[in-house]
Amino acid sequence: MRGEKAVDFTEGYRTSGYCWDVQTKARFDDPLFLESYGYKVYSQNDEDGIIAEIFKRIGTTDKRFIEFGVWDGLETNTHYLLFKGWSGLWVDSESEMVKAAECKFRPVINNGQLKIVNAFVHKENINPLLSENEFIGEIDLLSINIAGNDYHIWKEIEVISPRVAIIKYNAKFPPDCEWVMPYYIHHVWDGTDKYSASLKSLELLGRELGEGYQLVGTDINGAYAFFVRRDLTENLFQIPATAENLYNPFRVVKFAGAYPANICLKSDVEGIKGVFDYYPQDVLFLSVTGFYPPEYTEDGTFVVQWMNEEEAKLLIKPSCDNATAVYFKFTVGTDIELTVEVESCKTKVFYVEPEKDDMVHVYSLGYAVSTGDIIEVSMRVNKLWSPGEAFGSDDNRKLGVGILDVELCSIYHK
Repeated sequence: MRGEKAVDFTEGYRTSGYCWDVQTKARFDDPLFLESYGYKVYSQNDEDGIIAEIFKRIGTTDKRFIEFGVWDGLETNTHYLLFKGWSGLWVDSESEMVKAAECKFRPVINNGQLKIVNAFVHKENINPLLSENEFIGEIDLLSINIAGNDYHIWKEIEVISPRVAIIKYNAKFPPDCEWVMPYYIHHVWDGTDKYSASLKSLELLGRELGEGYQLVGTDINGAYAFFVRRDLTENLFQIPATAENLYNPFRVVKFAGAYPANICLKSDVEGIKGVFDYYPQDVLFLSVTGFYPPEYTEDGTFVVQWMNEEEAKLLIKPSCDNATAVYFKFTVGTDIELTVEVESCKTKVFYVEPEKDDMVHVYSLGYAVSTGDIIEVSMRVNKLWSPGEAFGSDDNRKLGVGILDVELCSIYHK
């Protein structure tokens, strides 16, 4: 009110959400705060920029990371680090999402840059899991986003010494509040406010762990807390290093990341062709799971792309205006039981012609389509087979279904 002393929002403890907004705005004028450095490449929000700024200040060592809770890997705190030459380990409990990540990131898995493990992490298995995957000692970055036992998992880790740790915090609780979700080994986030811990509880835990970790900031959306090992902080970050000074409330701030992520950025830049880059011709968009990279003749002609798992999916989307049919030709070995299912509300299978000989069976399937339809073809075989078994050759790869050709037409085959 007029005549009274104005409230100073830049010092001391704040209790009002509006005061936190005013405080956050003031932080952009102080280079030691991290909010102004945030940007999104492949992180969920602005974590990519904050991570870059932290390592700009403290430097890197082996450029190795571990991240828990990656979903399909495309929108993570470490995808962009892969692009910049880092290597590491991803762990996620959802088997279908792990399969998707293994498909999209197969080029960097094959070159040894990334390892993905399907595991439900808890206090009892976390250290053996890291040791078994040869992650021990000092690493540059640990990121935990499992929306549940985050606090307990971080507290339990002993076999690694991350220089930087990123932990999901529960911004529902104000910065002076200590709260930790009770540990439950089978907890799965149910979309409610029951997850992780308050920023104050994580701040206090960080001080107790190993050599001690200093809270150095939070992202503007109030999702992640950033910690740096205390021996590396010097005078590089804002103090006091407390929840009261560095808290951000939960916000929904949209950070533009161009169009939705679809590819492993590393493979796109380096031209590494993986299983998600299967384009028989320009008029189709296809993505596949469960396949080896395509095989070509010496002149670069596409020959075949093989499924090396017992289940695989192929997504087909016509991209030209006059498309009315798509034909999909594939082959399997003899004595193989094959199941093909097609999912599309508008799609009708109208053409099936098996061609059989003594060694392989070739199938041609036709689908009526409209531009914009997405056809999902699921294929299952009862067992894998090898060319050596079928042809008497030295090729002992374990194969399933081979894609011979995909053709888009503007007329039906009769």
